Amino acid sequence: MDKRREAFHPVSWTVWLIGALVPALVTRNPFYLTLMLMAASLVYIAIGRSSPLYSSWHILLKTGLILAAFGAIINPLTVHIGEHVLFTLPSLQLKAGGTVFLEIGGKMTLEALSYGLVNGLSLALILLIFAAFNLGADHYRLLRAIPFHQTGVVMSIAFTFVPQMVASLRRIREAQTIRGHRFRSLRDIIPLVIPLLVSALEKAIQLAESMEARGFSYAGSASEERFGMAQQAMLGMAFFAILGGLAGRALFPGKGQWMGTAAMALGLGVLLLSLRRMAKGRKRSHYRRDQWRREDILITAISGVVLAGFGMAWALRESTLWFYPYPSFHLPGVNPWLAVLSALTATPAIIRGS
Repeated sequence: MDKRREAFHPVSWTVWLIGALVPALVTRNPFYLTLMLMAASLVYIAIGRSSPLYSSWHILLKTGLILAAFGAIINPLTVHIGEHVLFTLPSLQLKAGGTVFLEIGGKMTLEALSYGLVNGLSLALILLIFAAFNLGADHYRLLRAIPFHQTGVVMSIAFTFVPQMVASLRRIREAQTIRGHRFRSLRDIIPLVIPLLVSALEKAIQLAESMEARGFSYAGSASEERFGMAQQAMLGMAFFAILGGLAGRALFPGKGQWMGTAAMALGLGVLLLSLRRMAKGRKRSHYRRDQWRREDILITAISGVVLAGFGMAWALRESTLWFYPYPSFHLPGVNPWLAVLSALTATPAIIRGS
C-alpha cells in the first residue's frame, strides 16, 4: 500500500482535529476564519481523494453549507442594529400585547449582514473540519487508542454512527437512481429520508441485541450492584459539578469565574476517576500496535503549536480574535503570527501532496 494513502496515526489525527477546531471556536475574525477555511478545504480534498466515502460526505457537506448560508441570511433579516443601512424591505412584525417580539424585514444594515456572514463562515469551517476528520480517520484504530473500556464502547457507537449513516445514504441513493428516481428538488429527498430512517432503526435494534448477547445487561452480584451505584453517584457528581461550573462562569463575573473553573476541574477529575474505576481490571490485548511515522509526529507537533498559540492568544485576550461590528462597521486587525498559525492547519494536505 502507498504509504501516503495510509491513515494517519489516530492520536495525531485527533490532535489535528482539536488543533483545528479550537481556533475555529475561539475566533470570529473573518481573516483567520477564511485562512482556516482554505486550509481545511485543502485537507478535505487531499484526504478525500483516496476515500470511498468522499462523494457521500460531499452531499452532507453541501447540505451543511446551505444551512450555514441560511443562518447568515437570517441575521440581517431579524437584527436591525447598525449605522449603515443598505436597503429597506417590507417588514412583518409579531406582536403580543403591543410588544414587538420579532420583526422580519425592515432595515438591512451592513453590520448585521457582516456579523451573519461571519457566523455562517464559522459554522461552515466547523462542518468542513469534521468532514475532513471523518474522511481521514480510521475509526477502528481510533477506538483502539481510547484508554478506557466503557469509554471505548460509548465512543465506538458515537464515532461509527455518522460513517454508517453516510454509507447507508450512498447505498440508498444508488438504489433509487437505478430505479429511475431523479433528485431535482427538496420533495425528491423523501425516498432517501424514509429508507434511511428505517435503516437507522434496524441498526439500533441490532446493536441492542448484540450488546444483550455480550452480557452488557447482566445485573451481576450484590457487590457489583453496589459498585454500579457508586459509579452512577460519581458520574452524577461530575455532571452537576461541570454544569454548575459552566453556570457560575456565565452568570457570576469576577470571583464566579474562578469558582466556576474550579468546579469544572473538580467535575472533570471525578469523571476521569470514575472512568478509571470502571475500566480497572479489564486488560486489552493488541495484535498489532500502531506505529508513529515522521508525518504523524510532524502533524502532532504543528497542531500542538497551533493549539497553544490560539490558546495563549485567547487567555491574553488578544483583540484581533474578536469581531463585533456593532454599532458601526469596522474591520478587525490581523496578528501575523495568528495568521501563520491559521494557515498551518493545512499541514496534512501538504504531507499528502508531498
